[in-house]
Amino acid sequence: MNIMIVSVYVFALALLPGLQLSAAESPSSLTCNSTRLSNGSVLFQLPHGPSSSSCSTCWEDQNKTVMARGSRFHEVFVHSLTDNSIILADCRPLRYILECSGMLQEIECAVNCSSHLDPASPSPNPTHPDKPKWTTRAIFAVSLLSSVIFIIVMLWCFYKKKRSVTTPTALYTPAQTV
Repeated sequence: MNIMIVSVYVFALALLPGLQLSAAESPSSLTCNSTRLSNGSVLFQLPHGPSSSSCSTCWEDQNKTVMARGSRFHEVFVHSLTDNSIILADCRPLRYILECSGMLQEIECAVNCSSHLDPASPSPNPTHPDKPKWTTRAIFAVSLLSSVIFIIVMLWCFYKKKRSVTTPTALYTPAQTV
């Protein structure tokens, strides 16, 4: 029975890193479209807002200056904000960051600020969003924790087996009276 438990654990330990990497490599359905408006501002739109109200969102520029977080925004830089769009007062590319259930997605929203053509024509952003961020530290921590648990289980099984083999069984023989 113990060998079966250890075998299942080793199988899960071997399979877990593969599952994590495949989840990290799955593409996101989010894309970002930008539209230059006639007043010089820029509309960035996503196809939909966050899937849950427990998700956190952030719009930031290339310098990591936060333009909006959740439903709050910096009024100097942002004209308006909805669940799936933001209108910036000036022209600059943005990054949309979405965190849901521990999964982090970053979507780069490009815009052509030097274009003097029709500023109201939409320019779809063909760039694909970044993969969810599975940092090396997180993968290392999960691997280390799994290894420690595996070693503890193996030592416990070894100790239990050794104890059952080496524990002497004492025979009780009552003393005889003369």
